[in-house]
Amino acid sequence: MKLSEIKRNVEAIEQGTWVGAKYGTPIPGMGDLCIKTRGAGNSDWKQLEDKLLQAAPAVRRIAGLSRDDRDAITAQCLLNCGTTDWSGIEGDDNQPVPYSKAQAELFFTDRAYEDLRNAALYAANIVGTAAAESLKVDAKN
Repeated sequence: MKLSEIKRNVEAIEQGTWVGAKYGTPIPGMGDLCIKTRGAGNSDWKQLEDKLLQAAPAVRRIAGLSRDDRDAITAQCLLNCGTTDWSGIEGDDNQPVPYSKAQAELFFTDRAYEDLRNAALYAANIVGTAAAESLKVDAKN
């Protein structure tokens, strides 16, 4: 394996970028959805994740966090340290749903919108990776 295949773009992870088909990095199964996000594991993300893990009761940490606990931590990390904008989401009235932190919180914490939270997590995970850069190159050809 070449080092260039595993080297991450730390600037993109920390500062964020757009992910979606329009930007050469499609989000699987999400059509025209584009998400502007910082990378999962950026410095703020790690700090918040550590804080939220430590806030969980010790008995749950020792026994292993539940899916609900893990989902709540992921949602807070996406909301506060990941997603900063989106496009390609429409309401049933065919009007765009603009990004707002309040709307993102609804989408990231309501299990009915789990696919959207997973898409945001996918986007955050791909930011700064060699795979993302490869997708952009392939999209240009």
